[in-house]
Amino acid sequence: MKTKINEFLDLFPSFHALPQTAQMVRIAFFHTVEEGRESINKEELERLFRLAELPSPANLPDQLRYLSGKGAKLINNRGEFSLRPWARLSGKR
Repeated sequence: MKTKINEFLDLFPSFHALPQTAQMVRIAFFHTVEEGRESINKEELERLFRLAELPSPANLPDQLRYLSGKGAKLINNRGEFSLRPWARLSGKR
């Protein structure tokens, strides 16, 4: 899994320069595609950040709330977060 996530992140040369919210959306996308899952929870997201050797956002719960509210990238279903069908990785609608 560690190799897979790092290979995925290598597809985005400027990944480490992205805002943490954009990093979170890309990691959620990875989880959806690679794991074949429709959603990701906070603990899984933290684990993937660790595997990618990235610091997990200190305010992760707040950022997840933002992304599933005003940020409009994720759908929150009782702590399980999934990508909105129209969410694009570019950050634009």
